[in-house]
Amino acid sequence: MQEENRKSSFPIVMLLVSVALWIASLSNVAFYLGNHESMKGVTVLILGSIFTSLDIRYCAAYANYVWLAAIVLLALRKKVVPVYAALWGLALVAFSVKAVHVDEAGNTSDIVRYGAGFYLWYAAFAVATIGTFAGKNKERKATTLADGMKNDA
Repeated sequence: MQEENRKSSFPIVMLLVSVALWIASLSNVAFYLGNHESMKGVTVLILGSIFTSLDIRYCAAYANYVWLAAIVLLALRKKVVPVYAALWGLALVAFSVKAVHVDEAGNTSDIVRYGAGFYLWYAAFAVATIGTFAGKNKERKATTLADGMKNDA
C-alpha cells in the first residue's frame, strides 16, 4: 500500500518541482544583451507574448502556456503526450531567436548569451516531461504486476 502511494505521488512531486523551477526562471536573467544589459525571464515572457505577431520566432514564449496546460492535465491525470510534443516544438524555437525587443517601440538588442533563467525554463519543461513519462512507466509496471498476481490467484 505504501509503495502504491509513493508511485502515485511521483508525478505530483515532479509537477511541484517543475513549477518551482519555472517560477525561479522568471526572476533570473534569461538573456544577456549586446548593449551590456540583461533581460529577466518575466520580461521575456511579457514581451515575447506581445511581440509574437511581429516575429514568428517569439512563438517560443507560448511554450509557457502549453506547459501550463500540460501541468494542469498532469494534475488531473489526463493524457499529455501530444501536449509535450507541442511544448518541446515551441520551446526549441527559442534557440533561433538572435535578438529581442527591448521596449514597446520595437527596438531590438542582440542576445550575447543565455542566462540562468533560460536554462531554468528548459529545466522546468524537462522535469515535467520526465515526471510524466516516468510516472506512466511506473503505473504500467504496477498494473502489469497486479494483473500477474490476479492470474496467479
